[in-house]
Amino acid sequence: MASIKRREDGQWRARYRDDAGKEHARHFVRKVDAQRWVDETTEALVTGQYVDPKAGKTTVPDDTTMWQAAQVTRENTRRNVDVALRHVLLHIGPLTSVRPETSKRSSRL
Repeated sequence: MASIKRREDGQWRARYRDDAGKEHARHFVRKVDAQRWVDETTEALVTGQYVDPKAGKTTVPDDTTMWQAAQVTRENTRRNVDVALRHVLLHIGPLTSVRPETSKRSSRL
């Protein structure tokens, strides 16, 4: 659900809630800009193309470190996963650079 309201300072505040229920807001000088932002974001949510603006702050190495800490494996398995992850981490940047079309393309190689 999205909304646009005029603030006391004359700016327009556009808000929406993502799939997790977290509210996001931006302020605009013109109402048309606020409406465009809400429309584009809503479309991305509905079509499944939405990417959380803060998702790019999480790096793949950070994410894999957290994932590895949660795994219960034998020592040899842990070493094999470490080797594989080191190889993968050499070729991947921030999580925002990983897209469904990227993985589809690489699976055909």
